[in-house]
Amino acid sequence: MSEFLTTEDIRKIYPHAKIFAGAKIMKGVLIGAGAIICGGAIIGAGAIICGGAIIGTGTIIREGVIIGKGAGIYAGAEIGAGAKIMKGVIIGAGAIIGTGAIIGTGAEIGTGAEIGAGAKIMKGVIIGAGAIIYAG
Repeated sequence: MSEFLTTEDIRKIYPHAKIFAGAKIMKGVLIGAGAIICGGAIIGAGAIICGGAIIGTGTIIREGVIIGKGAGIYAGAEIGAGAKIMKGVIIGAGAIIGTGAIIGTGAEIGTGAEIGAGAKIMKGVIIGAGAIIYAG
């Protein structure tokens, strides 16, 4: 990721969004109303964090990711570039979501689980802690 920017470089931060000290927000990010970005989180360029989403401490959201309304991404998770995390998804602490993966509405990804690049997890599916899911 490139240099860190000021709020003047960010595309849009809606009212009532909370960004805690230590969070790093790259250029072109949109942060929706009521979203919470915890300290130590890194939000990559062009990412979209929809309203009510919560991004945990130390989480890494790579470039071009979309995080849906009300999604919860727990501490230390990593979301690969271009991934789409739909509305109401829960991603456990330390989970890894690969580049371009799609996680369907209301799905739950357990603590430490790994979802491969390009994988598609359907609406409402629950993936247990430590599971490894490959695309293909």
